[in-house]
Amino acid sequence: MVDTVLPSEVLTKLPWDARSSREQYAHAMCCHHAPALLTMAAIILDDTDRACDDDTDRACDIVAAAICAAYGEGSEFDLGQMRVRLARSVYRRCLGHLAFTERYPQPDRPRRDLRPRTLFDDLTSSQRAILALVIFGSHDLAETAATVQRPADDVVDQIHQVAWRRDGD
Repeated sequence: MVDTVLPSEVLTKLPWDARSSREQYAHAMCCHHAPALLTMAAIILDDTDRACDDDTDRACDIVAAAICAAYGEGSEFDLGQMRVRLARSVYRRCLGHLAFTERYPQPDRPRRDLRPRTLFDDLTSSQRAILALVIFGSHDLAETAATVQRPADDVVDQIHQVAWRRDGD
């Protein structure tokens, strides 16, 4: 049994029976949740369809930090419920990053009008966050309202506004 922390490239080459149960759990969390959480982070950060490695790195860093924090807690939840916990953590980390970049703007950021338009361009940041949590974060209405700290009726209104906007196109 391996009880020490190993670099990920070594850990992925070990047979499953040589990994500790916590390492297996961490690997399962990454395999099961990372793609959806990366998409969610990109939507919340409004980095969709940007061809900049820094944007991808930022979303990856946020997701990796959330998964590492969950792994460090040592508590094992079923993988479905863990998605909600991880999505909530990613959401909060994205808000922290957005607050930082608002306070300390980066002058070399690509201008929004120079990149391809996406479905999410016409949405408010609140609507993007709500959709990302529901679609990629496996949140139901109550969990979404709790995560964004808004009344459930407001969350429903935001979703309806998006639906009406899409129907009007």
